[in-house]
Amino acid sequence: SIVCLHPLYKAPSIFLHILNCFLLLVLQEVFSCPAVCQLCTGGRVHCRNLGLSSIPKSFPKSTYLTLKRNRLTILGSGTFLGMISLQTLNLAYNKIAWISDSAFHLLGTLAYLNLEGNNLTRVPSSAIGILKNLERLSLSYNPIGKIHSFAFQGLDQLEYLCLKSSKIKSILNNGFAGLNNLKQLILSHNDLENINASTFTLLHNLLYLHLDRNKIVSIGDNTFEKVGSSLKILNLAFNKIADLQPQVLKPLVSLIHLYASYNPWNCSCKLFGLRNWLALSSISVKIHCQNPPSMRGRPLYYVKRTEFTNCASTNANPEAVWNLKPAGMHHSTTTLVMALHKMTRYNTHKHLGNSATKHVTLWGRAQATSGSQFFYEEYATGNPSQATTVLSVLPFLALWKMLQPRICIMILSPNATGSDLL
Repeated sequence: SIVCLHPLYKAPSIFLHILNCFLLLVLQEVFSCPAVCQLCTGGRVHCRNLGLSSIPKSFPKSTYLTLKRNRLTILGSGTFLGMISLQTLNLAYNKIAWISDSAFHLLGTLAYLNLEGNNLTRVPSSAIGILKNLERLSLSYNPIGKIHSFAFQGLDQLEYLCLKSSKIKSILNNGFAGLNNLKQLILSHNDLENINASTFTLLHNLLYLHLDRNKIVSIGDNTFEKVGSSLKILNLAFNKIADLQPQVLKPLVSLIHLYASYNPWNCSCKLFGLRNWLALSSISVKIHCQNPPSMRGRPLYYVKRTEFTNCASTNANPEAVWNLKPAGMHHSTTTLVMALHKMTRYNTHKHLGNSATKHVTLWGRAQATSGSQFFYEEYATGNPSQATTVLSVLPFLALWKMLQPRICIMILSPNATGSDLL
């Protein structure tokens, strides 16, 4: 260490003495920098792209160290011993295949660790689990293949985790357990085919989830149940999703944007429920039909009910779909559908359930049609907020049709009897 004592009688000026101490400190930092490294100044050490196969010793006190694009293969015990002030460590694009459990020992202040572009075949859980203050971690471009249970245990402060292009095919139960503060999870460009309720458990503060460019075919109904209250952005683009049930998206009460383009969406009757659910939702999403060929390129939002195929053989339940209304949407007791004036097209006896009324029963003169038809059709696609309307403001034409002979409207409360007519 350097000690600068003020010479009381010999120094010509205090200024020269301070300058002398400063130059000594700078020279100490320069001369303590490993000879192979490019720059050691201002608490930052740069040793990148030098072909290093081992890590130099005796680094000066620093907060930032990059060893990017070298030829490191292992990180042994105590590799970074003494670098107690280190906050950023960049080891990207080496050939690291093994990391000792104590390689990062005493790096208690480390906040950012970049290990992308190496040869790690599994998450180095024991090595990174001791980094209690780590906030950002990148393991992208490693052939990890699988996220084992409790792979990130101990990283309570982690907010950003990137696992892009890591050949991940499966995520075991509790794979992300312990990441209580995680805000952004990137799983893009992997080989995931199925995700379910056990995939994203315990991620209660997750805001951004990137699942684009995988091979996802199916998504379980409760997949997003544990992240629904916090998730803002969900990216499902460039997968193999052909249909999606409204139940999957129902828990996402905070979702703002859903990216679902470039999937082989099959605009058959299976997708009709999703189309109607999204029509009532405030979620921003663009879904374009891929099949059948006659609908290719058409936005799902604007496809009319009559254009859906295979609906005649589908036993869809209109009441069940209606009850899957997005959060924040409420239906009053006297709420009917805007297309009520076309009700003579529908079955002579239909039921529509909502939160305040058990049944709205309609009798008419119409011929029986497919049970998969719904009360609201193309009118719901124009403006979601106008998909329903109160009886008192129905168009005059609709009211006139309702008053025609042999048409009767009954609204029964949940506990009503045959004599309770409203």
